[in-house]
Formats: sequence, structure tokens, C-alpha cells
Amino acid sequence: MPFFIINEFTEDRNLTGADFDVESFVFDKDGTLWVGDEFGPYLLHFDNQGRLLDAPIPTPNVGGDSEFVLSPQNPALLARSPQPGATSGANLPSSRGFEGMATSPDRTTLYPLLEGTVAGDPEGALRIYTFDVASKQYLTDTVRFYQLADPGHAIGDFTVVNENEFLVIERDNKRGDEAEFKKIFKINLNDVDENGVVRKEELVDLLNIADPNNLAGYGETFRFPFVTIEDVLVLDTNTIVVLNDNNYDATGGRGDTVKDPNEMLVLRLANPLEVAPGAGVPAHCQ
Repeated sequence: MPFFIINEFTEDRNLTGADFDVESFVFDKDGTLWVGDEFGPYLLHFDNQGRLLDAPIPTPNVGGDSEFVLSPQNPALLARSPQPGATSGANLPSSRGFEGMATSPDRTTLYPLLEGTVAGDPEGALRIYTFDVASKQYLTDTVRFYQLADPGHAIGDFTVVNENEFLVIERDNKRGDEAEFKKIFKINLNDVDENGVVRKEELVDLLNIADPNNLAGYGETFRFPFVTIEDVLVLDTNTIVVLNDNNYDATGGRGDTVKDPNEMLVLRLANPLEVAPGAGVPAHCQ
């Protein structure tokens, strides 16, 4: 670690949530773990015992006027706080780092997705980076953008379907009856416009899920009206799993005074996905 951590002078040197804000996790094919952080934002590489293997990898500011993307919590900025009246060196809002990170089916490539817009980028455009696992290097000539339907929205997760197609959760910041936008989109990294923005195809409207047998107990239409819907995984060509973060002890998703539960949905899709080997549930687990 090239900077101080909370437990800097302890023997175990255990990392804490004050050192990194970890949001996205991907297993390498060798069993090690890649983690997306929001404080740097950084990519972190751990072994299967949770030991940091490499120095945190900073995020290149491709096409920007500074070398790296920096959140206000980046250690370099915290070490040199601006003088009174001076502007911060941060070019990414707080807590808007790598909320989602997908991998290629063969796990040789990572696709970290920022939750916030980097200063100088179009409003609501979120960078999708490409990272080569073998060389531990960003491919800086292949930055793409995911365009939010509204700049006030946020992404919740990013997961692989096949070599080119991925799923993204996009949501508003409303809950309960006020929730208006909670959707899962399919994107194709090879289908981009002249500005590098990927095309979006709506896959699921999480506020309008058909439940003809009333399995959830809310009638024939089920709503998933939580603020932080943060997990989507592909099981097979017809099935995905979606989960929320209940932000305990937050309320409002299922009632003004009801503490939000953690809920897990198993959804059957109207249109099947083309799931590549290496994505979905491994064959030996089926």
C-alpha cells in the first residue's frame, strides 16, 4: 500500500471500510478476487485469503485534463487538502466509483463501470472501462459510455451474459409508491454510436413484473420499489436473479414505517438470453 491505512501500525494490517468503499467483486479464473472501489476509485486484487496482492490500481482519466479519475476521498487528495477558497482536485463525485464490474466469460477481461459522471464528460454518461487481467493494464483506447435515462438516476450492477452482451441495473432514487424507474437493460459493447455510447435494450421493468399466480402476495403485478437495487446475476438463458440492498434500518420500500427487507427475485424472462459458457450457473452445478 503506497499510503497510510487505518491499521497502518498494527501487525495484521487489516483493511477497513474507511480505507476502501468496496462495491463490485469478480473472481479471476485463478481463484483470486478483483474488487471495484469507490474511494479511489481503484481496482483491488486480493488472493482467496483476502490479502491484497498489488498496490491499488488507479483509474486513468482518458481524454481528460488530469492523469487520473479522483474522488474526494482519494488518498492523494486527502493528503493535500485544498487551501481555503481553492477548488478540490476531485473530478468524480463522492461515492460514484466502481459500483458495477463485469467480466468477460473467459475472465481475461474486466469491465469496471463508474456510477458517476467524470468532470468534462456529457451529463449522465458513465464510463465503461476495459481492463486486461494478464497485464494488469487498462486498455485506454476502448472506453465506452453508458448513458443514464436521467442524470439523476444511478446504476446498481453490471454483469456478463456473453462476450459482447451485459446487463445493467438503472434506477431512480425513489422508493415505495413514489418509485418510477427501476429497470434492467441489456447492452452490447460492440453496438455503440459515434460518441462511444452503448445501445440499451430494456429487459425487465422491475416496477411491472407479471406474477399471475400471486407468488409474492401482492397481486398479479409485482413491484420491486427499493432505492438500492444492487445485484443482478444470470442463471441460464431464461432466468436471472435480482437482489436489493436494504440499507438497514431504512424504511419506505414496503411501507412508510416498515423496515426494508432484503428480497431476492428469481425472474423468468420473456425473451431468452444468449448465455456464453463461463456465464450463468456452471454446468457442473446444474
